[in-house]
Amino acid sequence: MECFKPMQKRMITIKGDGFGGFKIEALSLSDDSWQDYKYFLKTAKKSDKDGEIRKKNRELRAGLLCLFAHLEAVVNYIYDVKNDELKSFKNQESLDKRTKHIGEIIKSKKIRLPYINFKEGKKMRNIIAHPDGKTKKGNEIDSRKIFNDLNVETLEELGLMIKDWLDVVCDYFKIARMMDSKKQVGNISEILFKNRNSKEI
Repeated sequence: MECFKPMQKRMITIKGDGFGGFKIEALSLSDDSWQDYKYFLKTAKKSDKDGEIRKKNRELRAGLLCLFAHLEAVVNYIYDVKNDELKSFKNQESLDKRTKHIGEIIKSKKIRLPYINFKEGKKMRNIIAHPDGKTKKGNEIDSRKIFNDLNVETLEELGLMIKDWLDVVCDYFKIARMMDSKKQVGNISEILFKNRNSKEI
């Protein structure tokens, strides 16, 4: 059975609850970013159905930011691991180049890698993060693109594409993309405190 290395930057805290017991928290910003993306996508669908356009647009923007936060966290971690296959590439490379290099390595092993193209999605992410800014070439950024091109279908398709790509990549590098925080909390509770009344935070 192969062992998958969990991603780092996952924080587990153990605190007294003030009543003689303990509270255990298993936190991961990378994991939460993916869960946040799914949450905002779900609420955007409801807002769209209810005709709440402004609320839907707000949720779509939040969902897009969370989706790319998760993608970057996983890709950056793969580079941080300093895997021998990636040592020849620079850590300062853009997300586009990092995903391209990772893809080249996996495809060279004759492994089928799902198609990924987040160019338009990343453009919209950048507009949200830097509204009314300018491109590297000094051109004005047209923020209207967000309202014209970002919709529920676009965000959902982008999320599925990124998920399928990350699943294969993480499988290849033997990295656990998501942490089972409920299981970890339960294991720690049982080992340290013999307390079965644990819950996921």
